[in-house]
Formats: sequence, structure tokens, C-alpha cells
Amino acid sequence: MSVDHLNVLGGDFNCVECLDIDTLNHSNTSCTLVGHNELHSTVTDFDLEDKWRAENPQCKQFTWTNRTGTQASRLDRFYVPKEMSVKNYHVSFFPFSDHKLIDIRLQLIQAVSRSSNRNTHWKLNTSVLEESEYKKKIKTLISDMATLIDAYDNVALWWDDLKNRIKIVSIAYCSKRKSENRKECEALRSELEAC
Repeated sequence: MSVDHLNVLGGDFNCVECLDIDTLNHSNTSCTLVGHNELHSTVTDFDLEDKWRAENPQCKQFTWTNRTGTQASRLDRFYVPKEMSVKNYHVSFFPFSDHKLIDIRLQLIQAVSRSSNRNTHWKLNTSVLEESEYKKKIKTLISDMATLIDAYDNVALWWDDLKNRIKIVSIAYCSKRKSENRKECEALRSELEAC
């Protein structure tokens, strides 16, 4: 994932966002929720959304069904930037898999680099170090990365990767925070102008 470009995240996630509308005959302790929090965090950090669900908030449509047809889930999804338009999103039968085929068409004219709006040198806005939501994200990241130390050739490589991931999460968090602050200011300005 990049903080300088628009990201599209798609695949078979083996988890759902909501058991009520994304599954058929799964229990509340279902394994289809494993990984949900991590996926939600990534989608939030990079300001992505499930366009199909945004346009079909209560619709039940499944992309995986078991052999007997007694259980089904919407495991296969695409998350795209909120500002990007989806021209077409079609789910169809695929004969070589127990998953359906998803055909998505994006309006790529909007898929420009975000880096043009950023300085090439990044500095952390240190005021976020006092914010509980930011601290929670960083603690979770460090905790998750700590479980992966053995996967790296040495601790120095792990440390470099951790620093890069902290930067990515921090930039995404600060961008989201800035956008929210801008919206609040615009709402207050509108209220003042209406008085």
C-alpha cells in the first residue's frame, strides 16, 4: 500500500464485515470474522471503501457458497478510494472455482498520484502523539509486527520495515484527521454564514 498514490485493495479476504448481511447460516463465533479488525484498520487508514456495499447497504449477495448450498459468504471484495468512481461492478458465476467472479471497472482518470500534493520530505505532526486513537493504532502495529520478527533475516531489517509502516500509518492517520478538521471548519463556516 502506498501513501503517495491511490490504492485499490481486492481479493478473497476470508472474512466479512457484517455477519447479518454478508453471510448465510454462519454463527456469531464464525471464523469468517477472523481478520475483520485488521482489514477494517487498513481500509480506514487508507480511506478506502467497499463501493458495492456503499451502494447496496442492505443487499445480500454472496461470492462463495459451500457444496451443499447451506452456507454462503461475501468473501470477495474490492476496496477503492472514496473519491474514485466505479463504472461497473458485476458478480457472475465462474465454473472453475467455488467463488464467483467479480468484474469491476474503475474511472481511472481520477487515479492520479497523491504525491503532487505532498512535500517530498515528511515530518510527523507531533501533536498526534497525545491522541489516544493514534497511540492505539501504533501500539497495535508494533504488537502485530513483533510477532513477525522471526520472518526477517535480521532485526535491523525488521526495524526498518517497522519504521516504514509507522510512517505509512501516521501519514494516513494525519491525512484523515486533516480532512475531518477541514469538514468541521466548513460546517462551522456554513453555520456562521447562515446566521
